[in-house]
Amino acid sequence: MTTRPEDLMNIANHPAYSMAVPTSEHFLPLAYLAGLSIAAKQPAEVLVDGGTMGALTMTSFVLGCGTMKKTDLVQSAALLPNPAEVPPEHTNT
Repeated sequence: MTTRPEDLMNIANHPAYSMAVPTSEHFLPLAYLAGLSIAAKQPAEVLVDGGTMGALTMTSFVLGCGTMKKTDLVQSAALLPNPAEVPPEHTNT
């Protein structure tokens, strides 16, 4: 999305695609942004990046928001739980 948004059309060929989402329509919002990015001739930028509990990721992109300082906007999600406090069977790690 940040360099070649047109490659989203081939996402189903990625080896991890079947593990990424339960059904393909979960990628529809990303497809809209890819189309807008291509039409604007401007790459999307990462707003939020990172994972939660070792599995869930909610990477978010923005387009046309002017110059963003990566250090201010790119954030990681929650830290992994402390195994001494949360048993492994209660997490996705």
